[in-house]
Amino acid sequence: MIELQDSYAIPSAHSVVILQGGSGHLYGFTAFPMAAPIRARGGICVCVRPPEDGGDLATFYWTPLYVGASHALGEGDDMPRGILEQARRMGATHMLVHFCDRGEDVRRDIAEDLIAALRPALNSEGRRAAA
Repeated sequence: MIELQDSYAIPSAHSVVILQGGSGHLYGFTAFPMAAPIRARGGICVCVRPPEDGGDLATFYWTPLYVGASHALGEGDDMPRGILEQARRMGATHMLVHFCDRGEDVRRDIAEDLIAALRPALNSEGRRAAA
């Protein structure tokens, strides 16, 4: 992870991120640059951008733009059409990934829990407004 971190300039304090869902459950994520290859396996991803104020010491460094669950992260075809391009246009530089091989229902529940708490712009109502 250190090599990946160094080559893509992820702030070291933010390469591992804990997100809290609306239920209060905590989930561990790893930050990857949008261009980094991600091994294809099931998980939850959050497309994020750094905060607009540029504060490296912000309580939550990443601004979430989209939360999605996939049975094969890294393959791209499991994401809604155009979502990664839309996130990039909104400033997404990284993807937070939580690998989860416990089944589609568990991944969907985690994604819904995080969407409820984070309210990312590109999920549901926000996606239509951002288009």
